[in-house]
Amino acid sequence: MPRSLGASLGHFCGNYAIYFMLSWIPLYLVKARGISVTHMAEIGGLIYLAYSASICFAGWLADRLVRAGANASRVRKISIVGGLTVTGGRLPRHSDRRCNGFHR
Repeated sequence: MPRSLGASLGHFCGNYAIYFMLSWIPLYLVKARGISVTHMAEIGGLIYLAYSASICFAGWLADRLVRAGANASRVRKISIVGGLTVTGGRLPRHSDRRCNGFHR
C-alpha cells in the first residue's frame, strides 16, 4: 500500500504542475496581466524548454549515479521528490511577483 500511495502522490503532483502550466497560466497572463497571446505563447514555450532540459539532466544524472553504484530505487525517488519540490516551491514564488517584466 505505501508504494502505491507514493506513486499516486507523485503522479498527482507532477500532473498538477502540468495542468497549471497548460490551463491556468495562459489564461492568467492574458486576462489579468494583459500580455498578448503571442507573447504568452513565447513564455509557455520557454517553460517547456526548461522543463524538457531539466528532465534530460535529471535522467542523465540518475543514470550516472546508478552506474556508480547507487541504489536505483533511491536515486529515482530522490530525483522525483527533488523535481516536484523545486516545481512546487517555484510556483508560489512566481505567482506573487509583479509581472512587469513580461510586458513588452
